[in-house]
Amino acid sequence: MRDLFEKFKMYFKAMPDYWKLTDPDKLHKYPIGYYPLSFRDRLYQGHYIDFDAEGLPMFPSRTGELVHFCTGMCSFAFAHWEEFLNTGDSVNAGHVLKVADYLIKMAEPRSNGSLMILDYDSDKRDNGVTCGMNQGESISVLCRAYCISNNRNYLDAAKKMAISFGEDYGHDGVRGYLEPNGAPWYLEGGKMILNGHNYSLFGLRDLYAVSGERWVKEYLETGIKSVVESIHFFDNGYWSWYWLNKPHYIASAMYHNLHVCQLKALARLSGEDKLSIYADRFAGYAQSPIKRTRAGIAMLFAKIRKKLF
Repeated sequence: MRDLFEKFKMYFKAMPDYWKLTDPDKLHKYPIGYYPLSFRDRLYQGHYIDFDAEGLPMFPSRTGELVHFCTGMCSFAFAHWEEFLNTGDSVNAGHVLKVADYLIKMAEPRSNGSLMILDYDSDKRDNGVTCGMNQGESISVLCRAYCISNNRNYLDAAKKMAISFGEDYGHDGVRGYLEPNGAPWYLEGGKMILNGHNYSLFGLRDLYAVSGERWVKEYLETGIKSVVESIHFFDNGYWSWYWLNKPHYIASAMYHNLHVCQLKALARLSGEDKLSIYADRFAGYAQSPIKRTRAGIAMLFAKIRKKLF
């Protein structure tokens, strides 16, 4: 409930801070450092309140059932990784490894040699959908587990998960194509979602940094090029779109803030000025009370339409 209240309050903030960037220049000794987005504060804000017997965080599903939600567990791992880099405390490192072990256990092998982490509403795992965001965030966790332990099982699993970015969306892959221009896009549940594609890129960036695999670099560069060539399609003139599937769905204030932070991070790692320009443009929209109000009303109608249809 606290988390929902914080997200709602963002419509009243010109400079929302639900999402924050970590300092990419902060010193560390590993091939990859701080995750681009900071989750550390959520360890102390009551974001993770339900745990299983092994100490893994669980989250309410749409039906209220507690489940091992992949992206929630990954954020928990990123938060502890950040604290581990800050303090060197092995307890934090242990949490990262615990999540990584669960992700490997959760992954489903495919005939093409890949591992897929489907998106589920239930721990019964009978309704999963392919999700590039799950693949990307899981890769980022596994790469950090490899840095901590030097256990190649984590790196090998991350490579297998990355195979899906070279396969078309479906049983074996997550790659789709944007309708406006045909640019390759890493889909989330079959949808052309901006934040999910960006999370995929963070994972590929991490895997290339620790493995040096050229094919991983190709998937990364393809994905970044697609954002550069397509980011204007996610700009509706006063806010950002959450996805481009029809009907277009407007980003909530929380996701709009996430888009700003992700684009800033991608601009830094890619050197693409256009991404920085759009990050500033989207941030400018959020500073306008009129545009925030317009976005809030649009979101309200979008949710009503989604429930009705």
